[in-house]
Amino acid sequence: MIRMPWSEAFSPNIGLEINSKCNISCRGCYKKLDGTTKPMKQIIDELDFALSRRKIQTVSIVGGEPTLHPQLCEIIGNIHKRNIRTAMLTNGLELDDSLLSKLKTAGLDIIMLHIDQEQKRPDLPEEPSTEDVNSLIADLSSKIAKKGINAGLTLPIHNPNSEEAVHITDRIIRSEHINLLLAINYIDTNCFDKTLGLDREDNRGIDHDFQSKRNSQIAEKLESQFGLQPYAYLPADQQEQWGDGNWPWMLYFIPVIYTKNGHYYFRIKSNLADKMLLNLIHFIGGRPIFYSGQNQAITYLRVLLNAVTGFRFVEGAKFLGKAFHSQARIRSKGLIFENGPILNDNGELSCCEFCTNATVRNGQLVPICVADHAFKEER
Repeated sequence: MIRMPWSEAFSPNIGLEINSKCNISCRGCYKKLDGTTKPMKQIIDELDFALSRRKIQTVSIVGGEPTLHPQLCEIIGNIHKRNIRTAMLTNGLELDDSLLSKLKTAGLDIIMLHIDQEQKRPDLPEEPSTEDVNSLIADLSSKIAKKGINAGLTLPIHNPNSEEAVHITDRIIRSEHINLLLAINYIDTNCFDKTLGLDREDNRGIDHDFQSKRNSQIAEKLESQFGLQPYAYLPADQQEQWGDGNWPWMLYFIPVIYTKNGHYYFRIKSNLADKMLLNLIHFIGGRPIFYSGQNQAITYLRVLLNAVTGFRFVEGAKFLGKAFHSQARIRSKGLIFENGPILNDNGELSCCEFCTNATVRNGQLVPICVADHAFKEER
C-alpha cells in the first residue's frame, strides 16, 4: 500500500469555512454553531493565507451549511478562477434546480451530500428508514449529476464493528451518480472540550486502543465482503506513529462499469506503478492531486496498468471486456475513511500533522474537527 507523498506544504486540500449557521441538527457535528456568516473579505483573506502555506489542488467549502451564505456562488467563482478544484459539503436542503444551475456556472466541481438517519431534517420522516435515506440520496445525486456536477457523500461511521461501512460501500458501488465518499468515524465532541480544557482524568476511561483501530476494522470488513484493499494511506505524522496498520486516513480507488446487465468493479491492488503515477502527476502539475473528477480514458488506463503490473491479466481483461457491452459506462469511485482525532494513552488529543481537512484559525492552519474547540475566532 502507498503512503501518500503529502506533507505540511504539499497537503492538497483545505476546508474553507464560510459560515457558522445550519438549518438542521446532526449528531456528532464538530461545529459550534453561533449563527454567524463570514464577510467576503475575511473568506478571501483566509483562502489567500491557506494558499500561501500549501500547494492546494482542491478547496472544500464548508459551514455550518454553505448554501445559506448569500455570496456562495461568488466565493466558488473566486476559487475557480485560480485554477483550483472546488468541492462543497452540504446537507442538500437548499439544492433546487435554480441553485444547482448557478453553482455549475460558478465552477463548482463536486457536491458532497451529508444525509443520514441520525439527522433531524424536514425532508425525511422523524424516524427515517434506510430506504428513506437511500431514496433521498438517489434523488438529490441524480439532480446534481444532471447539471453536470459530480456527486459524493460525506457520512459518519457510528460503529466500525457494525456493517455500516459495508452498506455505504455497496451503495457507492451500485450508484452511477455518487463517485466519492468521505466517511468519518463518529466521535463524541464533548471529549474534545474536556481534553483541550486539560481535564485529563475525565479521559482515562476511554478505550484508546479501540479508537486507533477503527479504520483497520473497516478495512477488514471491506476486504472480507468485497475483496477490496486500500491503495493508499496517510500516517498520523512524519514518524508514522500509527505504522501498525491503524491509519488516520485510508483511501480506496474502485473502477466500476455499468451495463444493462448489471455493474462490475475491479479490485485495485496498489504497487510500485501506482506510486510512480502519483509522483509523476505531482511532478507535472507542481502539486499533489486530491480530487480529479471523472476521466474514462485515465480510469481504463489505470485498470490496465494495475492488472499488468500486478500480474492479474485475466481479471483485468474480463473487466475491460465489459466496456464493449452495449451502453457500457465506467465510473471511478474514490473512498476515503478518516479515523478522526483520537485520545492517546495520556488523555491528550492526537490529530494528523498535515491534516488535509485543515482550516484557518487566527493565522494558523488547524484540523477542522477540533478548530472550534481549540481556537476561538477573532472577530
